[in-house]
Amino acid sequence: MFSLLSNPSIYLYVQGLIGAKHARWECVRQFTSYNPGQRILDIGCGLGYVIEYLPESDYIGLDTDQRYIDYAQGKYGRRGLFFCQELNDETMKDLEPFDLIIMNGLLHHLDNRSVIALFKRVKRLLKPSGRIVTLDGCYVEGQSLVVRKMLDLDRGKYVRDEKTYVSLVSEVFDSAVSHIRHDLFWIPYTSIVLQISLP
Repeated sequence: MFSLLSNPSIYLYVQGLIGAKHARWECVRQFTSYNPGQRILDIGCGLGYVIEYLPESDYIGLDTDQRYIDYAQGKYGRRGLFFCQELNDETMKDLEPFDLIIMNGLLHHLDNRSVIALFKRVKRLLKPSGRIVTLDGCYVEGQSLVVRKMLDLDRGKYVRDEKTYVSLVSEVFDSAVSHIRHDLFWIPYTSIVLQISLP
């Protein structure tokens, strides 16, 4: 099943079916405080459709799947820049600071050490007034067996609970505001949205 999701058309269909596109729209609408003209970095941008929710932005999308990037460039290449690469020290040399850094469905694919390293990098790329917004699956006490099974079956192998996500943020940033949501997806699924900013 997971191999099928490497196909952009199938992935996009599944994203629409489970409500992932809706979840990302709600994240932008409710949690980013986006204004046209801002510089946006979308790490793990996938097919790039989040750019639809960020009109008139100075947008850069990064992803490590070449097929996803090819799709994003073909569909949204006139509205933003898309690169098939990780965010690393070499990549960062050519990047100017951003108003908003988005990481949708990314952290639960990374182990703790990689998350901390990523946070250290994005901190260096954030404007003093900038912010970071992340969206991931989350375990919570008392959630149904159905939701827990959905999280267990996720492609990401590092789905965490709220306390662990926030603890990882605290390794690099002074604080984060966390939001547990059960209504962002069309399927039974618990999400955590993290809002992170510089002091």
